[in-house]
Amino acid sequence: MKQISISTFASTGLEPSFLNVQTIELEDNPIGQGGFGEVYRAISVDGRGNTGQVIKLLFDTGNNAAARGFATIQELQKRLRQKNEELLQASRRSLIEHYPALAGVPQFSFQGTLNGRNVVGYSANDLSAADMEDFGQVLEDDSKTRKFQALPISSRMIVALQLVRAFHFLSSQILFIHADIKAEAIFVDFTKLRCAIIDFDSGAVAKDASDKPTTFGTNQDWLAPEIAKQLAASGNASRIIKVDLLSDLWAINIAIHYLLFGFHPLFFLAEISDRSIAEYFRQFQWPAAAPSFRYFRKDLEPIYRQYVSILRSTVPAEVVRQLSFTINKGYTDPTSRATCGQWKTVLDVLNRPAIVRFSADRTTLTDARPVRLSWEVSGATRLDIPGVGDVTSRTSIEVKVRRDTTIELVLTPSQGNPIRKSIQIQVSKASPRIHAFTTSAQLLDRPNPARLAWSVAGAERVEIDNGVGDVSGRAFTDILPKTDTTYTLTATSPFGVVATASVKVAVSKVPPVIHYFRADRAILCDGRPVELSWKVCERAQEVVIDGIGVVPREGSLRVAQKKDKVYVLRARSAFGYSSESRCTVEVSKVAPRIEVFSADPMFLREGMETEIRWKITGADRATILPKIGSVPPTGQVKVRLTQEVQFSLATESYYGVSAGATLTIRVLKQRTFDAGRVSRLDADGVRTFNGAQTRRLSRQVQPLRGAQGVSVAPTYRNETRNDTVRSGGDSGVGRQGR
Repeated sequence: MKQISISTFASTGLEPSFLNVQTIELEDNPIGQGGFGEVYRAISVDGRGNTGQVIKLLFDTGNNAAARGFATIQELQKRLRQKNEELLQASRRSLIEHYPALAGVPQFSFQGTLNGRNVVGYSANDLSAADMEDFGQVLEDDSKTRKFQALPISSRMIVALQLVRAFHFLSSQILFIHADIKAEAIFVDFTKLRCAIIDFDSGAVAKDASDKPTTFGTNQDWLAPEIAKQLAASGNASRIIKVDLLSDLWAINIAIHYLLFGFHPLFFLAEISDRSIAEYFRQFQWPAAAPSFRYFRKDLEPIYRQYVSILRSTVPAEVVRQLSFTINKGYTDPTSRATCGQWKTVLDVLNRPAIVRFSADRTTLTDARPVRLSWEVSGATRLDIPGVGDVTSRTSIEVKVRRDTTIELVLTPSQGNPIRKSIQIQVSKASPRIHAFTTSAQLLDRPNPARLAWSVAGAERVEIDNGVGDVSGRAFTDILPKTDTTYTLTATSPFGVVATASVKVAVSKVPPVIHYFRADRAILCDGRPVELSWKVCERAQEVVIDGIGVVPREGSLRVAQKKDKVYVLRARSAFGYSSESRCTVEVSKVAPRIEVFSADPMFLREGMETEIRWKITGADRATILPKIGSVPPTGQVKVRLTQEVQFSLATESYYGVSAGATLTIRVLKQRTFDAGRVSRLDADGVRTFNGAQTRRLSRQVQPLRGAQGVSVAPTYRNETRNDTVRSGGDSGVGRQGR
C-alpha cells in the first residue's frame, strides 16, 4: 500500500468531503498508465475508505511535462469552481448535474511526497465504479461493439449530445482545449446512455478564443490534420504542439461519428495522408467513394455499402450534413468545421423529448401470440413501460397480454417532466371450441385402459379432472378408473374464458369367476402334503389364498397340514369387486395301531436277558420307556433285568392322535428256582415248568423304582427296516432312529 503525504492542495469544490485533504492511500499497482503518468485507485482519503476516487500521478519526461500538466489542472479547477458556484446559485444544480459528461473532471489536485519522492497529481471520480467503461476497450471487443451498434440511432445520439454539451461548455465558458480527444479519453455506459470525459492534464486553458497555447501531443486517429502535421514535422522531438479551439472541433466531430457508428468516417480508405485525402477530395465528396478508387479498401466494400445505406435511410439528414461539411471542408479549413454550438442545436432538436410514435401490431387479440409494441422517440434519457421495465436501448418489444390492458410508454428527458403515451389492448371474450370429447369404452369389464380423445380450438390450456391433469398440446390420454367416473375436460382461452365437456366411464360390478378351487383329498391320513389347485377367470386382477398370499390366476400348490383347515381363495377384479371359494381338508383322527408289544421270556432269573418286540402301524413317532427311548415302527431289543420292570410304549400319529401299551417283565429272586425252565404263566398265575404245573408263585418281587435293574443288550433288530443300532454299554439303552 502506498501513502501520499500532501503539502499543497487545491479543491475544485464539487464534493464537500474533498475541500481539504492531508493523506491519500493508494493500491500498490496502477490501473492505467501512459506517457504523462500513472493512474491508481484510492483506498482511502484522510483515512476514509470507499471514496470512489482515482489518482493520476503526473510524470516529468524531461520537458517539464508534469509541471505543465499540473498547472493546466489547477487553472481548469479555478474556472470550474467558479462556474459551479454560479450554477448552484442560479439553479441549485451542480456543474455535473448540468453536464453529466463532466463527471470525470478533477476533484482536487496536490503536491506531496510518496515513499520519499516528490509527486504531483490530481483526483477524479472512479468512472469504472459507476458502471462506465473505457470507450476504447468497447471498440476493441467485437461483442461489445456489436451490442453498442445495435442500439437505436436515437439512443446513440443522446450519448453524443451529452459529449457535445460538455465540450460546448468547456470551449465557450472555460476556454479549455482538451487536445487529446480519443476513444480512451471517453468513458461510456450504453445501458443508461451516459458518457464522460477524462485526461484533462494533456490539454491547455486558452486566454481567449483566438489564443493558441502549447501542450504535448501524441499521434492518434482523432487528431486534427494540422496537429498531425506538427507532430510529423522534422525537429519536433519534444512533441510540443500549438492547439486552439478549432483543433478540438475536428476531434469532436470524429468522436460524434464514433459514438454513432463505432468507426472512423474515412474507414474505407487504406491510407489517410495529405496525398490520399487530396486525391480523394478531387474525385469525391464524403461519404461518396468507389471501389475503383486506388485508396479504397476493397475488402470493406460490403460494409461500406451498408454504411451508405444507413446514412441515407436511418441517420437524420442534418447529422449527415454536419459531418459532411466538417469532413469535406473542415479537413483543410478549420473554420469550416461544425462547432459544438451547431452540433448542440442539431442534436437538441433531434433529441427534443417527444414520443413520435407508439403503436401495437394489433389492438384486439384473438390468440395467444404476444403483442409487438414499437416506438420512435427523441430526447429520452430513459424509456420505461410499466410492468415491463426499462426499454431505453430498444425500439420494439413483444409482450404477453391476457386481459384488457392499457400499455403505457414513459419517456424521461434530461430536463422537464416525463412524457407518456398509451395504447388500449382488448382481448377476445369468446370461449374455446370443444369439437369432440369421447371415450373408447363406456363400460370397462376388464382391467384394460379406456382412451379419452378430444379436439379443441382456441385454447391455451386444456385440463381433465379426476387425476388426469394438464393435457395441453395433446389429443388423447389413457385412463383406468376404479369406479364409475365422469371426466370433465376444461379448455381455457389465452384470456381466461373457459369451456367444458364431460364423458362418463363405468366399470363392471361383476366379480371374477372362480372356475374351481379344490384339494387332491379331503382327509389326510399319511402325513403327505395336501395339493391345492385352482383356476380363476381373466377378469381377476389379484388372487389371494388366505395364509399363503398372492398366487397366479391358475396353478397348484403343496401345503403341509397337521390339523383340520379351511382354505379360502379370494379373487378381486380391477374395480374392487371380489368372490371367494373355500376348500376344507381334515386330518385323520385314527390312533396308531399297536399290533405287537411283547417280551420273550416274560419271567426270568435275575441278571438274565429278555427280548422285547413291537410292531406299530399309523404312527409318526414311538417311544419305549424306561431307557429304550425312540424306536422305529417295528423292531426288537434285548434287555438284561435285575428286578421287575414295567415298559411303556407311547405312540402318536402324524396328526397328534396317540395310543399306548405297557409290558411288565418279572424277575425271580430265588436262586434255587430255574427260571430258564419256566415257559409260561397260566391265567390263574400258575407257572408251567418243563410241562408240569407247580405251586402258585408268591409275589415277592419288589416294585420297580426308576430304571433300576434294567440293562439293555448291546443290539436290537428292526424287523421292518432290517437295520441294527448299537448301544453305548450295558447300562444304556439301544436307540433306533426314525
